[in-house]
Amino acid sequence: MLKKLGRAIVKHPLMAIGIVLVITIASMASVAKFGLEQEFSEETFLPDLEIVRANQEISNNFTSTYDVTILTKAKNGDLLTKNALVEMLEIEKSIANSSLKQKLYTPFMPSYSIGSVADIITQAVLQQKGIENPIYDEKISALQQMNDSQIKNVIKNFLTNPFAPADIKAMFTMSLTKDFNLSNLKAKGSIIRVSFNYTIGKDDKLALETERRLDEIVKSMNYAAIDAYVMGEQIVVDEIMKANNESMKILLPLALLMVIIILAIIYRDVIDMLVSLLALAFAIIWMYGFGAAMHYSFNPITTAIPVLLVGLGIDYGIHLTMRYREERQSKSSGEAVENTVKHIGMGLLLATITTVVAFLSNLTSPIDLLGEFGILAAVGIIASFITMILFVPSCKYLRDRSKEMRGSKEKREGDALNKAMAKAAVALEKHGKTVIAVTIVATIFMGYYAMQLSTTFDIKDFLPEKLEITKNLRFMMDEFEIAGGTAEEAYILVKENVAKPDTLRKMAQCIYNMKDDEYVVKIDGNAKAMSILSLMSDYASYQGFGDLRYNETFATLYNKYFENGLPKENVSEENITLLYSWLYLNAPMDAKMVLHKSSYYDEAVIRVEVNTERKEERVDELYNDLKEDIKPLNGSAVVTGGEILAKIIMDLINESQIRSLITTLISCLAILAIIFYIKDKSAILGVLTLIPVALCVIWILGSMYLFGIPLNVMTLSIASLTIGLGVTYGIHISHRFAEEIKDKDIDEACRNTIAHTGSALFGAAATTIAGFGLLVFALMPPLQQFGGITALTILYSFISSTFILPSLLAIWARIRKRREIS
Repeated sequence: MLKKLGRAIVKHPLMAIGIVLVITIASMASVAKFGLEQEFSEETFLPDLEIVRANQEISNNFTSTYDVTILTKAKNGDLLTKNALVEMLEIEKSIANSSLKQKLYTPFMPSYSIGSVADIITQAVLQQKGIENPIYDEKISALQQMNDSQIKNVIKNFLTNPFAPADIKAMFTMSLTKDFNLSNLKAKGSIIRVSFNYTIGKDDKLALETERRLDEIVKSMNYAAIDAYVMGEQIVVDEIMKANNESMKILLPLALLMVIIILAIIYRDVIDMLVSLLALAFAIIWMYGFGAAMHYSFNPITTAIPVLLVGLGIDYGIHLTMRYREERQSKSSGEAVENTVKHIGMGLLLATITTVVAFLSNLTSPIDLLGEFGILAAVGIIASFITMILFVPSCKYLRDRSKEMRGSKEKREGDALNKAMAKAAVALEKHGKTVIAVTIVATIFMGYYAMQLSTTFDIKDFLPEKLEITKNLRFMMDEFEIAGGTAEEAYILVKENVAKPDTLRKMAQCIYNMKDDEYVVKIDGNAKAMSILSLMSDYASYQGFGDLRYNETFATLYNKYFENGLPKENVSEENITLLYSWLYLNAPMDAKMVLHKSSYYDEAVIRVEVNTERKEERVDELYNDLKEDIKPLNGSAVVTGGEILAKIIMDLINESQIRSLITTLISCLAILAIIFYIKDKSAILGVLTLIPVALCVIWILGSMYLFGIPLNVMTLSIASLTIGLGVTYGIHISHRFAEEIKDKDIDEACRNTIAHTGSALFGAAATTIAGFGLLVFALMPPLQQFGGITALTILYSFISSTFILPSLLAIWARIRKRREIS
């Protein structure tokens, strides 16, 4: 097949070039028509699982507001001072008096939609003076008339007052950084919550526009005591995407520059260099065209693929060009093209298949982002193979026809490098047993460290370290109990008609079951859980002075249908619906936290306060306990929540890596064994080709531990990529060795193999290492780790294939010759 392709290229070189150009133009048209969408959010990195969908449903459905956080940091280390608190109120006043007022959840009463510790303090002061619902000027004036000591006394009295509402006290402490306590009464930071109408959060463009306007207001003010930053979700995403695009605008040209330098050293011919670079550019355009047609969203991970293709795709051009030059020493340009496509084409085809298998092994991952990354990278590799094998030989043939007429021939280059590598390979091959023994010892050593490698999943791992906005986001994650000021919670999503009395009884039983769970927080021996049951009880039960929820009308209605927190006998779905409707009308913010309504009340959430201290074994036990607790709901409930979700994803990462590695290993082994059996009547040659690269998996995992790089969403595919990318070097060595051993002795075959492939393999490895290695300068930490480790993988694969594999091939050749003699 490849021989026929070579002949077709010689007969119709312009047609081959035309095919490449037509597909390139079609790809450009695809990009122009469909565009390139960009997306980045936490959901991008999450797998498509029921537990994840449940968590997203809770985030989307159980809210009545779109909340944006303003982070405030004290310049002197203490935010609980008069000047700092006054400046926080000035921010709130500016928002309430701005054009954003109509977008607030309560535009008729802006102060109800904007809250901070400054509000709580001034409310406590002014309520003692009999002032209810004070305006901002009254709040600011009250603080200005106090000194810092008086303010701290107000805080202490409020937090120690047994009659003060517990939920307000909890909100106060969780809105402050973790350094706050009753003994020091200091905090280096706090947050202001701004609640907009929830419809704003349904439109990313409108949400970004709103957050940008809020950011303008905050930045327009002069601060003496605090620094303030808007930490809206869309602003964070927008800033990261902009910075990532700027990063890639630098990295892609830099990758091209490094490839050009390497090609200049290897080729020493400007035209050859331009031909390979043009074919590479076509391949990248094909990849973008495919992505646009499939409506893939490009994010900070997938936008790195062009940089990877620069390093990987150019390898094909190097191998084709160097083999063509070798053939031209004794053959015409037409014969050189045919032999090049026939011989090196086989190696490139095998390399393409194994590399594609490695990237497509990401499809076994439950994380859709990695699947898209694998598909786009695989398409780019296939595109590189097609463009290079059609475009490069065609251009070489057309260029050399005129030279042929003048009787000139291609000059051989790279002899010094080839000879040096050949000498080293032959020397090692003569001491094959020693080489194998050293390799085994090194593998055992690195295997020990590979066993210590840990797995992590933390959204902080994906945040760029150098951007101010992500530094502030890390500050929120590290310095507050939970970013945004909420306790550690697990959620039970109940997905059935929750207005049915029987469903409520089952929910009550589930909550009762939690009283024995070790890591569920208890109050008076019962689980501390917020649900529609507890909410109705709160509105129907008077808790004393300061109770903001009790409502006499609702209490009368509730007590008519409920007893001891449960529906009475003969209570109907309509009766309970009446209670829900009252809450939805009169207390929508509270009701929508635990209850969802479509055409009927179809979902509810139980929010359970837990305390696992984020330890894996505790999260595991909690998850198992909660799954047991919800059995009364007969499969209509799902356990989810931040820490549980993270633990499930970490387990999936480990499973995914093993599955991906096995898939790649078996696929590559089968492909190589079959191809080498068909071509050289030796399936074992395919196995030998894979052995050094399989050892590289252990080396690279050990290196990850030594460099302090964990397995995460991005690096989990490194084992399968080591096989798929690394085996390409072994393929070229084994393929050429099988060609040479037919009419030469073992030493000469080994010498010729490296002498004829050395500079091409070195150039291919150098460009690939450059392409991946440059990712250490990428914006996203996972890409930095992925790039650095993959570059090291290529280095290990190059060394093992060039200097260890020949020893194995020599042993195979000796055994085969003995069999032939006997």
